[in-house]
Amino acid sequence: MSRTKILTAAIAISIAAGALTPAVPASAAPAPPRTPGWTASAVPTKDTILTSAAQPDAHTTWAAGFQIIRIGPKITQHLPVLLTRRDGDPRGWTATATAPLPSGSHTRINAVTAVSGRDGWLVGDDAPTVGGIVTEHWNGAVWKLAKAPVPAATVLTSAGFLGVSGADSRDAWAVGWAQVRSATDGPNGHLEGLVEHWNGVGWKPVPLPKLAGDWALNAVTEINPHDLWAVGMTMDDDQPVLLHSDGHAWTHVATPRYRGVFGEFNAVAARGPNDVWAVGRAMLDPADTGVGHALVEHWNGHTWQQVATPNAAGRIASVALTPQGVTVVGRTTLAPYPGPGSDGYAIRFSGATWQPLDLPAGTLFDPSSVVASPQHRTTIVGEIADPTQTMTQSMTLTSHG
Repeated sequence: MSRTKILTAAIAISIAAGALTPAVPASAAPAPPRTPGWTASAVPTKDTILTSAAQPDAHTTWAAGFQIIRIGPKITQHLPVLLTRRDGDPRGWTATATAPLPSGSHTRINAVTAVSGRDGWLVGDDAPTVGGIVTEHWNGAVWKLAKAPVPAATVLTSAGFLGVSGADSRDAWAVGWAQVRSATDGPNGHLEGLVEHWNGVGWKPVPLPKLAGDWALNAVTEINPHDLWAVGMTMDDDQPVLLHSDGHAWTHVATPRYRGVFGEFNAVAARGPNDVWAVGRAMLDPADTGVGHALVEHWNGHTWQQVATPNAAGRIASVALTPQGVTVVGRTTLAPYPGPGSDGYAIRFSGATWQPLDLPAGTLFDPSSVVASPQHRTTIVGEIADPTQTMTQSMTLTSHG
């Protein structure tokens, strides 16, 4: 599979610089119907793709992504987007100011995380005007720009973070990719996974194991400063990637056994050292097409073991761990609208069985992230992806229970 296709599967965007299909105003998107238990909401910024969500406190939710600005027939630019929703606020989602960037700066926001109401991160792409990868830190009052360095051999201004996790304001980790060139590469180089650590003063790249071919990292979770997991995929042979850190060095962990011939990890979450979940996609045979099948692996502190999923469950984009269980969201098939399977799905694992969380039908909703609050409020963000129209528009779903 191509590197663009794989990373698109992971975060619903392409890593390649350049144009995306221009979005259309929100009024052109299909009106999201309601079903019992879920409330569908459009976002206040048009032509927006939401890639990630987080909760800085029990009553606040962030949704992050980017707005697509068309500046020519085949040229678009990206601007950071952050939305905030507070329980009880009748306005719903509101646009939130992020850190000012130098004039002419354009970047996506690929991930958001919140340690607390006074500590959070936004991470995005490399921006020449910034002089590094765009990251922003929330201190409880304002967002502040904190650029991260890129490897010296990076080419085509192609580097960025796709995932971020932190323990406190002096300890955070970001993972992604860099397109680098070695002595044996052609002019476009190759892709390598990228991990950097925030120490309270700045971001510092850390050494990683050498993997053959192109590869990238999609997500990271910090259980404690001496126990971290990062996940991603290889591009050449399309296999899941697992890395682990003891706080001193990162090591490559052998790919857990899974049903299928190809696969990738798109997200990772943990309740503790003995309860880690890595999720993504598996292709069952070389002729398998479409979005693939759900891939869920669980770490019990000793071994990784695949957790069986419903046959109809397709590629998983995100995972949230709650007292009620493990909730995953994704896309079932690439079925054309309005046929069966053309919507996204959400299911919850309670320790024995998977329970469907019936999302509104007929929306063409493609989820990218899920978060859940202590009040049992689940929020899913993503985009409306109608393959029959040249349009992209974001939507959110919220449910109690």
